[in-house]
Amino acid sequence: MSECRSTVSTVEECLEMDQTTLQRMKKIIKAIHSSGLSHVDNKEQYTEVLECLGNSHLTQDNNEVSTGFLNLAVFTREVTALFKNLVQNLNNIMAFPLENVLKTETRESRLELKKQMEKSWKEYDIKMVKLEKERREKSRQLGLIRMEGSDGGGGGGGGEDMERERRAFQLQMCEYLLKIQELKVRQGPDLLQSLIKFFQAQLSFFQDGLKAAENLTPFVDKLATSVHTVRLDQDEEVRQLSQLRDSLRLLLQVDGKEEYMNRKNSGNGYSIHQPQGNKKYGTEKSGFLLKKSDGIRKVWQKRKCGVKYGCLTISHSTINRPPAKLNLLTCQVRANPDERRTFDLVTHNRTYHFQAEDEQECM
Repeated sequence: MSECRSTVSTVEECLEMDQTTLQRMKKIIKAIHSSGLSHVDNKEQYTEVLECLGNSHLTQDNNEVSTGFLNLAVFTREVTALFKNLVQNLNNIMAFPLENVLKTETRESRLELKKQMEKSWKEYDIKMVKLEKERREKSRQLGLIRMEGSDGGGGGGGGEDMERERRAFQLQMCEYLLKIQELKVRQGPDLLQSLIKFFQAQLSFFQDGLKAAENLTPFVDKLATSVHTVRLDQDEEVRQLSQLRDSLRLLLQVDGKEEYMNRKNSGNGYSIHQPQGNKKYGTEKSGFLLKKSDGIRKVWQKRKCGVKYGCLTISHSTINRPPAKLNLLTCQVRANPDERRTFDLVTHNRTYHFQAEDEQECM
């Protein structure tokens, strides 16, 4: 009886460990299936991108490049379909056997059989203790002195009385062992048979993928040579364009320098280093100038102006407003060759138009 209990305990411990391992296996297969389908979605989008690139180059008359993209898109789509079938086979082949082993009713029926068997153990032990007490009491009444554990007629009678309990226990033990054997078959040979079936699915996947790759290999070898030629042609175009760009830059630099020198010689353009004025006219001067207004109506208005300490002051029409003051060191004077009485004073944010009464006054 003790050996039976030890055996059941060992079997239960092994079963619980196997159940934990199979639960983990089920979770991993589910994760592989989910990530595999996600990978398939990404590969399908990748294939669409290749097709778009192929069609784009086709519209640009790059036939060789376009053919390369489109054929690689076809190959990728074919391999993706094979991989999708493999992922689905993993789920179809492995999911059902694991569910069959791990389903709740199987475990509950096993535990119920174990419970009934433990009940038979207890009934057997209780009956055994009761018979032992009756045998001792009977021996005492008959005045027989018997050593504990010795053989005798009473032992035979006890064995006959225990026959029913013993057979009941053996029946429960057989039921329990049958259930255990059924579980061992499911998580042993049946599960392994499913793995063999999935291995065959993997083998077909690799064989079909290799066949597709071998069919595309001659095209890829030819494509590599064509791509190298196309790359050389494009490098030559880049070299020619670079030379043209450098030439245009050089011409623009020369034209820019000539324009700068012309503007410098003509006096046009702003420069902080303006030529010095004629010192014979002095450094201070005051008088009246006509200033063109900035409004919608461009009219000449007479304003009192004065130059002192390198600054020009311009009075306003109203006496109470302070005059405008301009630093001539930061301004540029531009003469008008057509009308010598007029000149422009250019500041950083505004251009003033002035007119004197005569050329002498303008000087």
